[in-house]
Order: sequence, then structure tokens, then C-alpha cells
Amino acid sequence: MVASMDARGAVMVNATQTRTIFDMAGFDGSGFSPNPGPGQLDSDDIRLGGVSNGDMQFGDTRTSGDFARGSSSGGVITGGFYDFSPAVGDPMIGIQPTSTDWNNSTSYIDVLFQNNSGQYANNIVVEGELWFLNNEDRSSHVRIQLTRNVTDPPQSIPSTDFLAIGGVTSPDTATGGGWNSTYFVRDHGFILSEDWLAPGEQFIVRISGFDVGGSGSRDEFGFSDLSVIIRNQSLPEPRTMGFLVLGVIGVRYARDRRRKYDYHEADELKRLNSIKAKVHRCSKSVSNNY
Repeated sequence: MVASMDARGAVMVNATQTRTIFDMAGFDGSGFSPNPGPGQLDSDDIRLGGVSNGDMQFGDTRTSGDFARGSSSGGVITGGFYDFSPAVGDPMIGIQPTSTDWNNSTSYIDVLFQNNSGQYANNIVVEGELWFLNNEDRSSHVRIQLTRNVTDPPQSIPSTDFLAIGGVTSPDTATGGGWNSTYFVRDHGFILSEDWLAPGEQFIVRISGFDVGGSGSRDEFGFSDLSVIIRNQSLPEPRTMGFLVLGVIGVRYARDRRRKYDYHEADELKRLNSIKAKVHRCSKSVSNNY
């Protein structure tokens, strides 16, 4: 696990047990900036990649091209990031994938959160809504993941550092009609104290997508109502922690010994059964003599 406690901006999670929303109110597809103007989102909270105009890191300014395709209800052709809120009534960051935009494993939208509660947390809940408009004959998959590895570049984060939250796959045959939505909610807990989310630690919710099947143009996608909840458990007192550590060591030692001797179990049962048989024969012989 790679943690970060640097000074970069993020969506602040100021309390445990309380929902923190990634605020997209007012977004109209005008781009991203660390000092956002009307219709823009704060790039301190979000980074984007996988489009032909390059990648946008946290704190960058992108107010044109693929990063600022404006507002639409869907049915667009040009690739890039949009506001598709007119179609669903909720603030939404949308994407139109194309042959050169957001169609493989290098495509991502990362939303950065920070534990600003002043407490350790042993559970993170992620929830929200994924959308797609199935207006083209190509199938794509969009997934939501959680990671506590916030290093750069984003593509260098190992796949093993991501925890699955949810996903949606559009059909490979256009069906027409309106937008389809899938609600997702998932929590991930961290049992050992050394894995708990520390005060000031940052984590990422990633939305990524790639082609699945079919041919031709691609469906539009988007997400809305993204939020997180962190839950805390106070760290044990030093004496209690000592007992916990001893307990964990004991459990692991017993588990390792069990693994070591598991393969002897069948032979041991045979040996015990053989002894029982001999005892039985001896007992029978003695009773016959009397």
C-alpha cells in the first residue's frame, strides 16, 4: 500500500460516519481549473486521462478541446468530457469514447479524497450512480474502483492496488430510448491497525472504461452522485495493542503449524486406527483366556 499525506488539494472528508459528496453542482462542461470559473470543476480534486489531447493531472488547467466539450443531452459524436446533466437532471461528468479517446486501460477519471476527520478509519464506503446511453452498436464497460495509492503517473498504479466497487456494460446493439443508470454502493474494511486510513491520508475513487465488443461508434457514459463515508474505530491503548499483536502472532503461528502438519493427518489417523485395532485384539485374546 502506498499512502499520501502531501499538501495537494482533495475533497475533504471532515467527519466519520457522515456522507461526503463530490460536488459537481454548476458544472456545464466548461473544463477544469485549480481556480474554477463558472461551469468548471476544481482540478485539485480530479485528474483525467486517456484522451487524444493528453492527460490532466491534479491542479492542471484544461478549459478547451477534449476537456471542455460543453453540455449535452447525449447523441454526440466528438470524443471528450461533457456535462450530460440535461439528460438526467443531476450534475454529471460524461464521456464520449471514440477510436482515439477513452477506450482502453489508460482511460481514467480519478477523484481524490482526504481523511480530514482527525481520526483513524477502518472502513470506506463508496456509492453513486453510473449512466450510459445505448445509442451505438459497440459495447463498452465502465467500472468504479477504490485505491489508496495516489502516486503519479496514474498508469503506474498496479492493478492489485485497486478494490472493486461496481461497473456497467452497455449492449453491443443499439436499443434507442433514454439513458440507463446503475446504482452502486460498496464498503471495504481494513482489519489490521497498520492498514487503517490515517488522519490526512488520501485515497482515490477511479472511473475507467474500455471497449468490450461490437463495432462502429461508442455509447456515452457518465457518473453522478459520487460520495464516500469513512468509519472509524479508535486505536487500542498501548497495553491492549500489545495483547492484540500477541494474539495475531499466536493465530498466525497456529495457522502455520496447522499447514505444516496437515499432510501428516491421514497417516496419523491410520496409525491411531492401527493402535486401536491392536488393543481390541489384545482385549479379545485376554477375555478368551478367561
